[in-house]
Amino acid sequence: MKAELLKRLALLSCSTLFALGLGEAYLRWNPPRWLYFETRNIVQQDFSEPGPGGSLPYLPEANAEGRFRNREFDTHIRINSQGMRADRDYSYSRSAETKRIVAVGDSFVFGWGVEVRETAISLLEQDLAPGVEVLNLGVSGYSANITWERLRYDGVLFHPDLVLFFVSQFPWVANESYAFVDGRLYWNDDIPRNWQQKAVSFARHHCYLFSFLREAPSRVRERSPSRSPVELQRSPFLPETAEVKAGLGLLEQLQVLGRSKGFTPIVVLVPEKEDVEAVLNVDGVRGETKKLREYCNSRQLGLVDLTLPLRDFWRREGKCPYFDLDDHWNVEGHRVAASAIATFLHERGFFPGRGREASTHD
Repeated sequence: MKAELLKRLALLSCSTLFALGLGEAYLRWNPPRWLYFETRNIVQQDFSEPGPGGSLPYLPEANAEGRFRNREFDTHIRINSQGMRADRDYSYSRSAETKRIVAVGDSFVFGWGVEVRETAISLLEQDLAPGVEVLNLGVSGYSANITWERLRYDGVLFHPDLVLFFVSQFPWVANESYAFVDGRLYWNDDIPRNWQQKAVSFARHHCYLFSFLREAPSRVRERSPSRSPVELQRSPFLPETAEVKAGLGLLEQLQVLGRSKGFTPIVVLVPEKEDVEAVLNVDGVRGETKKLREYCNSRQLGLVDLTLPLRDFWRREGKCPYFDLDDHWNVEGHRVAASAIATFLHERGFFPGRGREASTHD
């Protein structure tokens, strides 16, 4: 009797382990998009070091090097001694013959999911005339206000002629808390403060099935994002909330800093994947985007809105400029962005180009 019971328990245990393993394998092979975001690797967690404090909580770790990979990519990351994703260091001083652009922003500038030579920043430098340098000071996870602090902290030290201020999900102005635990960056409620929280954090990051069972109840009523163009119902008007005012206030400070440091600021609007995917008419754009456009027009602040170039490329070529699961640009997206920015600069006479063919990737 006892032997029979043990046999049944062993069979049940094996069946359970087999079912769990099968579930884990299936979720890894075909994860819902929300589950991918729960379990994906975050580049700034492993390639960051504490910042000087205050409003600049972290920076890319100087001289760090390694692999950053997720389901849709496997890339090499190298950070120079100045905390930039670059293959070399740059002199803070420059000759009179050298023109310099500094690009600041978040993971789209940093180049999440692509090699450094494939980033919009590297491609933009190739589009411009010899003697023009484009420095990549983008940092994954930065909101607009932290991007501003990075520019003030060391971006201006490179004496740029022009600053490309990338903004995603305008007016994303965040006030988050960050901490380093065992050399790894965490933020807000994800900060593991004891061994139990560390165990949960490890399981969330490495086990798809654990994250699925943990998060599925709150996702039952959510619909999966459409993979085809959809109509987004958004109001074209947005009251000037405190967040919008803060975002526009950063742009005002950007212009003031440009006048004092001798550079021309250009705002580059990075749209969300859903906005590029959507079929929207002129009056259907986000209210926040309208506020940004109105501000830039009224203040004669250059604005490169990448929404239309990315959408036009998608329609014309039938290729999505974003990763399928991930919400970042793929190689094609970076090419389109670089081409759009280069065209903007050429048309306004900021820098000469290498020729029309060289400036058109798409």
